[in-house]
Amino acid sequence: MSSIVINARTLTQPLTGIQRYAYEVIKRFPRLKLVAPGQPISAFNDINLQHFLVVNQFLGGHLWEQLVLPTMISNKDLLWSPGGLGAICVSKQVLTIHDVASFEYPQWYSKKYTLLYNTVWPKLIPKLPRILTVSEFSKERISSILKVPKEKIFVTPHGIDTRFSPQSQEVIKDKLQRLGVNQPYILALSAISPRKNFQRLYEAWKILCSRLSDVWLVVVGEQGLAFSGKISQEEMPPRTLYLGRVDDMYLPALYSGALTFVYPSLYEGFGIPPLEAMACGTPVVTSNLTALPEVVGEAAIIINPYDIEEIAWGIQKIVESSTMQESLRIKGLKRVQSFTWEHTSTLTWKALQDIA
Repeated sequence: MSSIVINARTLTQPLTGIQRYAYEVIKRFPRLKLVAPGQPISAFNDINLQHFLVVNQFLGGHLWEQLVLPTMISNKDLLWSPGGLGAICVSKQVLTIHDVASFEYPQWYSKKYTLLYNTVWPKLIPKLPRILTVSEFSKERISSILKVPKEKIFVTPHGIDTRFSPQSQEVIKDKLQRLGVNQPYILALSAISPRKNFQRLYEAWKILCSRLSDVWLVVVGEQGLAFSGKISQEEMPPRTLYLGRVDDMYLPALYSGALTFVYPSLYEGFGIPPLEAMACGTPVVTSNLTALPEVVGEAAIIINPYDIEEIAWGIQKIVESSTMQESLRIKGLKRVQSFTWEHTSTLTWKALQDIA
């Protein structure tokens, strides 16, 4: 049986859903060799560094992945690349593809980003013995767009960390005070990207401002990533607070303190934030597109994310109905029990062992 080596470049990058996925799965694996162009970011400091091999810190990013990483892989090794890209010249490799949005909607991404994927994937994917992905929706799109036989694609859904749970009023008050957030508020959280649909959310919020007179919209998300857009203060509607990136320690309280969590994304390969909100007992409004209905089931209000009035309707329906809030809270807490990182890790380990 081959030794499994992990392409851990993902753990050195800014934290988004892909990095969270890689970290949660890897930390539950047996001790394996992890190879990266630098140390993991501080959020991942409990990864066992004894087996974390930093190779050539001076040549980072995609060049490192194509030129340096292959030199660390022997013919007996199986490489797992969890971040969506891998080394083209390593054929004994399992790749996790989270979605194919850059192929379907290249206008949402920088030209450099789309060029990279358009160059690497056609050369790499036909060689691979197995591909992992995170939803049945993504499996279908990968097979259709990248012409991969479905039998080569193995679905390993994301999980939710146990720290996401309903927080006490004391904890909520303390964390919100530190962030400068006042209740009541609606929460929106994601990387700032065109596909996250903030523009239509803001238009919906302009409608709601006159109907929900004392409620704020709180936006959390990092700007400046390779696929990201920008938020300017001038574009923000009234009673909107943009916090930027927030440390993980505040997220359970932010979710728990919100009247509702709104996630009108146009495209998701999975969609972790709606489940995090549910785990904290917060009602969710999300899209009827891509993998999101598969993820949330009947435990959320589902809206057409292209319809501004419908986004506003979904938010207002929850805010103004305590009965709806309680019903969705109960359904959401039940729904998230199906998604654990232990399950994801077990499925992933089995998929790798079958190839090794």
